[in-house]
Amino acid sequence: MKSILKKNDKKNFLIFQTAEPTHFENDYAPMRLISLADFLINNGHKVTIITTLFFHQKKKFRNFKTEKKYKINGINYFFITSPGYFKNISFKRLFDHFILANNLKKKLNSIKNIDYVFIGFPPIETSYVLSSWCYRNNIPYTLDFKDDWPEIFFYKRNFFFKLIFYPAFIFLRYLKNLTIIKSKNITGISKKFLPKSKKLSKIIKNKYLTLYLTKDIKKKINLNNVRYEIKKLKDNKKNDYIYRKFL
Repeated sequence: MKSILKKNDKKNFLIFQTAEPTHFENDYAPMRLISLADFLINNGHKVTIITTLFFHQKKKFRNFKTEKKYKINGINYFFITSPGYFKNISFKRLFDHFILANNLKKKLNSIKNIDYVFIGFPPIETSYVLSSWCYRNNIPYTLDFKDDWPEIFFYKRNFFFKLIFYPAFIFLRYLKNLTIIKSKNITGISKKFLPKSKKLSKIIKNKYLTLYLTKDIKKKINLNNVRYEIKKLKDNKKNDYIYRKFL
């Protein structure tokens, strides 16, 4: 895995994540969006975040305007809208992802001078839109896997359900694979979220790096396909160490 940064090379990063708290929600434990943004800012880089107006944890909409830019801790925030949903695995969430991807495509028209992008996956639709934008503009990106999507949508479904929606499943998986192939690196908290396709196995092996959810995890982890291993995460310095190795 090659580094995306040279020493003292300051870049402008774009992070897209959904279903995670932002710097505006102090009552929730930070996840990868906050951890990565803080690391980049602390190392002198510029960070722009695009996330959803819909707050996944509360199933409510945040009180921000989509046409405005918000700044906190030196980070530029943009919020995009979607219909929202009540259940994590539902048709309404699939519809939400479709509308979200369309609104993300519109928002990207106003985003300029980006050197590198981190894409939170899922949703598949937004990942594909953003990866295509990166490809057209010759911008490298990392794909961060957080869930086994769209496969998880078909877990414990009956035969007739799978038969009816199999074409949609194939289409979503096709978009997923395209996004993987074009990526510079792939991250995730577990290998089980990664595609099992033999055709993609060599590609994934050369790109994959295990990260973790928050700064606060104090349990043993295993960094697969990486030449080093950290037994325990005790403080933020450990968190910075992993990101520094990755970057």
